Amino acid sequence: MRFLTTNDLIAAMVQHLYDAENQLVIALPRVILRGSNPAMREALSDHLEETKVHSARLEEVASSLNISPCGCKCFAMQGLIKQGDEMAGYGGDPKLVDAAVMQMCHSVEFFEISQYRSLIELCQGTPSQAANQLLQQTLTEEESAADKLSMLTSDSLASTA
Repeated sequence: MRFLTTNDLIAAMVQHLYDAENQLVIALPRVILRGSNPAMREALSDHLEETKVHSARLEEVASSLNISPCGCKCFAMQGLIKQGDEMAGYGGDPKLVDAAVMQMCHSVEFFEISQYRSLIELCQGTPSQAANQLLQQTLTEEESAADKLSMLTSDSLASTA
C-alpha cells in the first residue's frame, strides 16, 4: 500500500487495528485458560467481550470512512501474542506465571492505546465525527483495561513477596 493521502494512512491503520483486535479474539481464550488467578481470568474474560465490540466498532469506523476493515496483517500484535504464549508456557509458581501473563497483556493494551491515539489524531481532519467518537470510546475502554491489569499485576506480585 502506498500512502498518497491521509486517508491511505488511516485505512492502513484501521486495517492493522482490525486485524490486531481479531487476533486477540482468538488468543484471549488461551490466555484465560492458562491463568490461575480468578480475578485475572474474570478481567480477561470481560476484556475478550470488549475486544469483540472493538472489532465491530472498527467495522463501523471503516464503513463511515468508506474503506475496508480488512487488508493488512498486524505483525506487532502477532509478535506480542507469540511472546505471551511463550512466557505463559514457562511454568513455575502460578502467581508468577499469572503476573507474566498480565504483563504481556499490559503490553498489548499499551500497543493498542498508542495505535488508537494515533488514529484518532489522524481522523480529526476527516468529516466523520462518528468515526472519532467510536475510536475515542474504544480508547477509553483500552485505557481502563490497562489500569485493571496494572492493579491485578501489583496484587499478584505482592502476594508472592
